[in-house]
Amino acid sequence: MTMTTVPMFTDPPETWLRDVNAGIVRCPTCARRVGGEVVTGMAVFHDDEQTWAVRRRLFCPRCDHIVMWLESSTASGRPTGLMLTSCGFIRSKLAICKFLAAHPEAQSLETTR
Repeated sequence: MTMTTVPMFTDPPETWLRDVNAGIVRCPTCARRVGGEVVTGMAVFHDDEQTWAVRRRLFCPRCDHIVMWLESSTASGRPTGLMLTSCGFIRSKLAICKFLAAHPEAQSLETTR
């Protein structure tokens, strides 16, 4: 059930994943680069995939939503770049406000392609 594709990207998914881990992030909806930190949760072992995984989240100011996905990781929580799920989206204004208050590093400024 491993998924490695993200809809709406013109670049190959492996390029996008490499870019995420390098700090260059693209919103999967508008494909614009955003300058904000990807918030990475704690590593949890997933029996279904037989791997450690972290939940990753990103805020896109252009689309005004939070993008989230599950990514394979080491036991210490370092992401490997292999997406285990497709992206999900949070669009609730209250949830976005709470997320940005808890993770100010995720507040980003829109950048160019």
